[in-house]
Amino acid sequence: MAKDPHKKTELLSPAGNMECLKAAINAGADAVYLAGQRFGARASADNFTNIELIEALDHAHTYNRKIYLTLNTLIKEREWHEIYPFLKPLYEEGLDGIIVQDIGLIGYLKDCFPELPIHASTQMTVTHGQSARLLKELGVCRVVAARELSFDEICAIREETGLEMEVFIHGAMCYSYSGACLFSSFLGGRSGNRGRCAGPCRLPYNKDKYPLSMRDMCLIDQIPELVDAGIESFKIEGRLKSPEYVTGVTRIYRRAIDDHLDGDRSEEGYNDKDELSTLYLRGGRSVSYLHTHNSREMITLDDPSYNGPSNDKISELKEWSNSRDIRQKIQGNACFHVKQPMSLTLNYDNDVIVTVTGDVVEAATGRPATKEETEARLRKLGGTAYVLDIMTLDMDDDCFLPVGMLNDLRRRAVEKLNEERLNRLKRTVATADHIHKDNVTTDICVSRSSLPRRSVTGCPDISVIDPDQFKAVMSYDTGNIRVYLPYDLIYKGSIGRDELEKICEINNDKELLLSLPRIYRRRSDEYMSAFLKDINDPLFVKNCNIGGVLVKNLEELKTLSGKTSLKIITDHSIYVWNRSALKQMLRLADEVTLPLELNLHETEDELDPEYVNRLNLVIYGRAPLMVSANCVMKTFDKCTGSYDRIMNSLTDRYGKQEPVYVNCQHCFNEIYNALPTSYHKRSDRIDKYGLGGLRADLTDESPEIINALLDYYTGRNGRVFPVADHTTGHMDKGTD
Repeated sequence: MAKDPHKKTELLSPAGNMECLKAAINAGADAVYLAGQRFGARASADNFTNIELIEALDHAHTYNRKIYLTLNTLIKEREWHEIYPFLKPLYEEGLDGIIVQDIGLIGYLKDCFPELPIHASTQMTVTHGQSARLLKELGVCRVVAARELSFDEICAIREETGLEMEVFIHGAMCYSYSGACLFSSFLGGRSGNRGRCAGPCRLPYNKDKYPLSMRDMCLIDQIPELVDAGIESFKIEGRLKSPEYVTGVTRIYRRAIDDHLDGDRSEEGYNDKDELSTLYLRGGRSVSYLHTHNSREMITLDDPSYNGPSNDKISELKEWSNSRDIRQKIQGNACFHVKQPMSLTLNYDNDVIVTVTGDVVEAATGRPATKEETEARLRKLGGTAYVLDIMTLDMDDDCFLPVGMLNDLRRRAVEKLNEERLNRLKRTVATADHIHKDNVTTDICVSRSSLPRRSVTGCPDISVIDPDQFKAVMSYDTGNIRVYLPYDLIYKGSIGRDELEKICEINNDKELLLSLPRIYRRRSDEYMSAFLKDINDPLFVKNCNIGGVLVKNLEELKTLSGKTSLKIITDHSIYVWNRSALKQMLRLADEVTLPLELNLHETEDELDPEYVNRLNLVIYGRAPLMVSANCVMKTFDKCTGSYDRIMNSLTDRYGKQEPVYVNCQHCFNEIYNALPTSYHKRSDRIDKYGLGGLRADLTDESPEIINALLDYYTGRNGRVFPVADHTTGHMDKGTD
């Protein structure tokens, strides 16, 4: 998809309150992203009241700028009824776009608000053209790229899908793939997926180091290549930052973009990086992942502190901002003829033209009004958003024009012009209000070959992570269960094909499901090709009793669509927090694994007899707190490229160890909770749900612990749970 030479590159700035919004527009932002009091991923920002959101839209539209609303948290079922009344007035006022994370919202928004552009948030962790293509099919028009993507990957997604791409160019970085972090959620009940991240990545580990604290991103030097690549929108992070930060960063990137487009790079621009460093900086600058997959140079290993602007810098930014004149140019034509109504016509860009009339003009009995005086009064637009660029007067020489009449004529003309401009952006909602206030269950289209089994009693399904765990589970007499095996182990030869077939033949009462990696990017395309070849080999599938595939991201889900007759099961990492999301996933997959962050009451809200037998729940296992493109082992030591296993790499300030799974095949880390979560105390209640399956996820459990767990689940040890140190996770309390 070639760059359109006539299309302007959008600079997108943050606003946590009205002052920041005005600062962004004044400094040159083309668009501003912000949130209301609910459903935004920065809950600790001031954010905008419902009245302020309308004011923000009108202010931005007056200056020809856009507003994108961040409704980018996951929505609980019992909150669903709040969405329609919240969005309806904003949609009608001309909201320019909405940024979402919850996949259940996409179809709902297309139905209720059909003219509203939908942007996929970076928290949807789009890392490949496959997921972008899926989102486009659902109704998304723009993707906010995962910050871990390289320049080539970003360009490839744009070329392959034709979607608009929005790319972060400046600000704070998460260690985890955005949206793939449960760290704050499981440590303190404050979920990043709900906009309440407590920032555990900024804390010390291994005594006095900060291996999870990222340096701030700064892509000022990369602006030319991003502009030339045709990237549609450049995004600045910072909805928690001050108006001075918004002013300073916006003006620097505005200048860099414009200078490149104009073919001019002034001497002033060469100090941009130094100036950006005075506004806000954590641990030094980083060009992030644009041209490198990961690096310890991205990490503030020894000091996560940051600096803010000095008082002198704040004063300088305020002075610069106050000197700015961004008023919109208009043309005026006034007619003043004795015994005729006075009139004033205002013309905005030959597009919006309005005329107002006033009192009948009387002849002067004393000194008549002059053209110079009259024009000067009409040009006094004061604190409005307009300036009269061209003014023409058609005026008799003997007019009596009181100052109050001229002021009233001018005021009404400007108000009418602004009202007409804003009205052109407004919409009406065609659907009846009551239809969309509840997340009503509709028919689930079953397009796959068969429905999954009904719920079973006894031992849950088991997910393993290494060959020894696999052999231990397969050799244990559990009865008819599923065993989830990473395809990585087969692909790398950690379990040979002959050995695998022999194990499965001996233990043919167990169904094998192959699990795919948590992150899928272009580097794994060859891997995926091999996987598709294997699962379409009838002999391999039969000999290993392979019944399905566990997908952990939208990339894998789209890749497998229409390419296998095996069951497709989505993992808990594909978030389904409400019935709308569940219904959407059940149109794409055979089964869904419920999320880890909902409590049991919230989980029950999602259940429906129509599809409950297609739902799975993880009842045991260490929660994956983070998934990162960066590497803890590489930060502390060096990359060997051959780990592919659990490492005891992190020790927190309380002395607890968070195991790290280092996946060198796909080059990502997965950091697990120090304690496993177990729902065994609520087993009676869970059994009543009638779920299609329960699952236990193994990570670093020894063979002895595995056997003890299996003894417990099969009832062979007196029903005493064998893991003393465990947590109940979000089973009772859930998340904020």
